[in-house]
Amino acid sequence: MLISKKTLGVLIPDIFSFSNDQIAQKLEQMGIEVESIKQFNSPDYLQLAKVVSIQPHPHDNKLFICELQIDKNKFINVVSNANNINNPDNINKFVIVAKKGTELLNGLIVKTQNIKGIISEGILCSYIDINPFSRQIIEKTEVADAIIIDHVSNDHDWNQYLSFLSLDDVIFDVKTPTNRADLHSLIFLAKELGVLLKTKTFLKQKSSVVNHDFFKFPLNLKNKLKANYFGGLFLRQINQHSSPWTVKGLLINQMIKPVNYYVDKANLVTVFTAQPIHCHDADRIVGNIELKQATHNETFVGLDDKQYEIEPGDIVVCDEKGIIALVGIIGSKRTMVQPTTTNIFFEVVNCNSETIKQTAKRFLINNFASKFMVKPISLLATDNCLNYLQNSLLTTDNIGKISHFSSSLKVEPFSKKLTVNFHKIRQLIGIEKKELTDQTIKKSLSQLGFKVDNQLLKIPSYRQDINTWQDISEEIVKLIDINKLKPIGITSSFNFEKSSYFNTFNALTKLRKKLQTLGFHNVITYQLTDQKSAKTFNLFNLENFITIKNPVSQNHSVMRVSLIDSLLKVLKTNNNYKNELVNIFEFSFIKTQNNSELHLAVLWVEKLFTSSFNPMQGISNDVFTMKGLAKLIVANLGFSCDFEPLDDSDYFVNNQSLKIVVFNEQIGFIGLIKESLLNNYDLNNKPIYCLEINLDRMLSSLNRIEKNYLGYSKLQPVCKDLTFSFTNPASHFDQFANMIKRITGIESWKLISVFETMQNNQLITKYTVRYFLKNDANKPLTNQTIELITNNLKLQCEKLKIKLDI
Repeated sequence: MLISKKTLGVLIPDIFSFSNDQIAQKLEQMGIEVESIKQFNSPDYLQLAKVVSIQPHPHDNKLFICELQIDKNKFINVVSNANNINNPDNINKFVIVAKKGTELLNGLIVKTQNIKGIISEGILCSYIDINPFSRQIIEKTEVADAIIIDHVSNDHDWNQYLSFLSLDDVIFDVKTPTNRADLHSLIFLAKELGVLLKTKTFLKQKSSVVNHDFFKFPLNLKNKLKANYFGGLFLRQINQHSSPWTVKGLLINQMIKPVNYYVDKANLVTVFTAQPIHCHDADRIVGNIELKQATHNETFVGLDDKQYEIEPGDIVVCDEKGIIALVGIIGSKRTMVQPTTTNIFFEVVNCNSETIKQTAKRFLINNFASKFMVKPISLLATDNCLNYLQNSLLTTDNIGKISHFSSSLKVEPFSKKLTVNFHKIRQLIGIEKKELTDQTIKKSLSQLGFKVDNQLLKIPSYRQDINTWQDISEEIVKLIDINKLKPIGITSSFNFEKSSYFNTFNALTKLRKKLQTLGFHNVITYQLTDQKSAKTFNLFNLENFITIKNPVSQNHSVMRVSLIDSLLKVLKTNNNYKNELVNIFEFSFIKTQNNSELHLAVLWVEKLFTSSFNPMQGISNDVFTMKGLAKLIVANLGFSCDFEPLDDSDYFVNNQSLKIVVFNEQIGFIGLIKESLLNNYDLNNKPIYCLEINLDRMLSSLNRIEKNYLGYSKLQPVCKDLTFSFTNPASHFDQFANMIKRITGIESWKLISVFETMQNNQLITKYTVRYFLKNDANKPLTNQTIELITNNLKLQCEKLKIKLDI
């Protein structure tokens, strides 16, 4: 979930007086996990400019010469091909200009240019020029449009353009607790956050327009599903236009695609209330409108131009011609709001979330609406939605154009009652009465929306997570901050002993951080799986599986004996939801009836250290880099490893897989997964390398390692670097490794870099090796000896047709 600080500022006006870290701390205190805080980095030399004149280019009818005022007495000419610039109404409006010397985020450096005989001293910026990462969210028609700003105050600093695009915003990327669907609503979230920040909140939005003049809702709606609510508002005789860039920017910041003025308003209302709204062109609706469950198979075309196969049981909204919306998922193309639309029906539904969840899962959809509708939505959230929508539409231009609600919604403010004992709450928290009085508890709960009558507590209707008095204790802890509670030691009749040799937890923590630094993402998956999956990727040939008696489902009936299958299912799920695939790893115990051992598994899917500006950059996944990764993991635990061939594997491609061996004992595998297996996970479109290691055998050996310490040599170590590539594609790095071991005078070597580069229009993989020469105190190295060793190494490389970078 993305939280915009500027959007939150509508409900908590003082939010900008708090630092981002303070807000993040309070969100964490609420039980919300803050994953990242994002701010926009603006390029230098961008500023607002006033359009003075627009003239056609004398030599190209697709270009226009714009005279711009960039300061009180400074003017420049800019040649532009923006689709929307040639309009007399743009005179005296403002644009954003990138002046000479600007380096845009897409890598473009702006220079003064002669464009067909006219000097251009900059470029008019489109939104993509300033924020290239939003390309997938912007309408295609706006990609080539210049940003036009209607009005800028006389005292505004023209160098400060970010606020007009809402790029001065801060975005908190968060995860809400699974039992707090209400926190998807910014209104409910702001209520709690305001209490923790000890500042005022304004949760009821009211229009400044006094004369409402609402008309009777004109459509005939039938709630055949008997849903909690089915209805909405009607807006008539409107003129369609785009939203201002301040609104578009807010939506883009939260990964919502701007559409037009009224649809954007509805989407912002959804952000505030967590109640999705479908917008329909009312003139395209035929006859009565029904909310119902589909009774037979049928198809309809959605807003995204895709055909959807509706099955019996799916919840749909229909008119007399057919389906106009798949509830909580997507509207139909037939009734979508278009530039010519003059009458809009804003449809709001509150119904069974479980059915919508199953439908969304079948269609592999995880869009803006379904994220909210797959969880229960309180009636209070629906009521907030209707009121926010009506007030947001209520402008002086729309007086007499907005209907009453189609039907009234009766909302009970409180859903249940609990009897609480304040003394028990203090005991559970571990705090004295003088530190937390009864009055303080009552005041705190009242601020959070609870109604307190002595020890009888009324629970707000949107708080479905509150069921026992212990849940109330959790609410109190949030307010007093759990970090401020004094720790109380655990009384025990025995002492915990800490190993003086090694701390396994620290070793694994260090290894986890190392993998995360390299760009791998830590995941946690289920221990239980089905019979078929349990036998897939049984790399260690384990037997005596643990089976569950009376399992919840057959999909969770057996304890897994490998982590690879679980990780591939993670990639499959993300791939189905069109999420970008990343490299992942997991630590987990593999349990059988005989044993329990700690394993580490890694899936390498994409290049490491890539750049969005240079896709060629990065380290590719191949068997050589997998060997390096395996060595790094084993070395992190204080061991070294060797590799042995793996023949006729059921899981890996031949010549692309190896056994990992430590002290002549096989501890794991690396390899390229066979495409036939990846077909089962819908992942056969790219190579996936995997690694699985039994860490238990190494960890149990750590305390019995004997170490020999050698004194430092008085002689300075001698090392040299060598960069090379293979001229023969069939060559292997192992050929170089075997050769360099045989060179007299070379004590050791290590691979320090692998990179790809273009050479003669061909992608070449290059390797850089650092080798160390023996420098014996009895026979120190001379320049002549070093040269002999180096020349011998070069000669051996030539024999193997290894091309050196000299």
